[in-house]
Amino acid sequence: MYLQKFPLKAWIEYHDEYLDEMLRLEGHGGTVSRASCASCGVADPMFRCAHQLCMGPEMFCQRCIVQKHAFLPTHIEWNEEYFEHRSLYELGLVMQLGHRPGFTCPAVKPADKDFVIIDVTGVHYVRLNFCECDACIAHRQQSSQVLFRLHYIYPTHDVKNPQTCAMFAVVRMFQILNCLGKVSAHDFVRTLELLTNNDGLNPPANCRRSFRLIVCQYRMTQMMKCCGRSHAPSGVLSTAQGELALQCRACPQPGRNLPDGWDRINWSEMPEDLRYTGWEIQIFQHNLR
Repeated sequence: MYLQKFPLKAWIEYHDEYLDEMLRLEGHGGTVSRASCASCGVADPMFRCAHQLCMGPEMFCQRCIVQKHAFLPTHIEWNEEYFEHRSLYELGLVMQLGHRPGFTCPAVKPADKDFVIIDVTGVHYVRLNFCECDACIAHRQQSSQVLFRLHYIYPTHDVKNPQTCAMFAVVRMFQILNCLGKVSAHDFVRTLELLTNNDGLNPPANCRRSFRLIVCQYRMTQMMKCCGRSHAPSGVLSTAQGELALQCRACPQPGRNLPDGWDRINWSEMPEDLRYTGWEIQIFQHNLR
């Protein structure tokens, strides 16, 4: 009951793991993805999709990645009267995690129930199989790590048994809309729900609470990564107060933007148009005292 009321309390134990995986995404993810082209098998693949929206995290050679993007149709079906939208979920697609596309896992562990993935195109149901064999990229690690290493799925707060995920692209989009247009998480998810189904007859799963938690975790992890806490030997829990604060570029700081011998300068004799370079301006907000 306590963890249901405060779900981030359970997540904070795995914050270091999330931060490591976020940093891992900055590179190619490991030697497995660089061994050969995921399509033709040619060595030294050099390309993958930006933000991994259409082909996932797999790397391709130049020839194959051009061919893969020649046709990217949406999935519609002719029902003898009109085209209706059909999802890959309805067509029986099952996503196998931990292996390259087309490889069969000898130790499949099906997800407990249908997964919900939040994407820029809406809220989607998918079927997932986890991998528990030694050949798995995650090597029997947490399910959240397997999702992370897809390079484009951010798992929710339930790290041991995640059931809701968000694409990195949709989290980045909300980040910009929230900062620029003051769009709330409620309105953003509502928009995605209407993109999925706007007639109200088959509403998608309510994932507003999960999305808010994902955004909270994403922002905190990004902040830790940008401030260099991913390389701290003692982990993120040892972060002291003020270590995530960004120093003001305009404020005078010895060794950075102050001249040598600044402490011996007679500022009163300096021209008025240059005195401000040695001033530190502080403004106190009384409402926040």
